[in-house]
Amino acid sequence: LLISEESVNDLYTRVKEREASNDLATVTGTEGALSYQNFRPNIVVSGLKEPYYEDKLLKFRLGPQLFTVCFLSFFL
Repeated sequence: LLISEESVNDLYTRVKEREASNDLATVTGTEGALSYQNFRPNIVVSGLKEPYYEDKLLKFRLGPQLFTVCFLSFFL
């Protein structure tokens, strides 16, 4: 799983806004309980253009190694 800090921060902000407007029960518990670790990612990136930009990546480089992103689809 590839995830960006920007995406997690955006999700955290949205959840806190919903909690504040009483549209959503408190799910984060204590302050800062929602983090990238909740999603158990293999790779965490930061510095992307926008939240969820990792969903648009086809390739990325980690040091000298070039990685190709593959997407799994499940059909029922």
